[in-house]
Amino acid sequence: MPELTAIIKSVGNWFRPPGTCSGCDESRENKSIVRGPGVSLCRECWNEAFVAMKGQKHNVVTVRGSNTSFERCSFCGHRGVEKGGLATWPNMAICADCLLLCDEILAEQGV
Repeated sequence: MPELTAIIKSVGNWFRPPGTCSGCDESRENKSIVRGPGVSLCRECWNEAFVAMKGQKHNVVTVRGSNTSFERCSFCGHRGVEKGGLATWPNMAICADCLLLCDEILAEQGV
């Protein structure tokens, strides 16, 4: 998992404007965003995903108007069934492992 943390921290924001969350599509302060390869997640969307996935045994859990066509995590690329399911939005998905890593990164930022 240290490799995954390094990837999420180092990849940066490839396709989205700086500080824009892929989940809610709203601009946030840079320190409240975790960036991955072409996606980013704010603390508010992290909270929604955590609540949606908590206690669920489904492979895909929808968050705020999302679709269920995602099979892979937008951060690490692993299939949802390999990593404890996916929380999805219209533009991205995140697995349970990356959700925990994002929490650690956001906590390090003091968010």
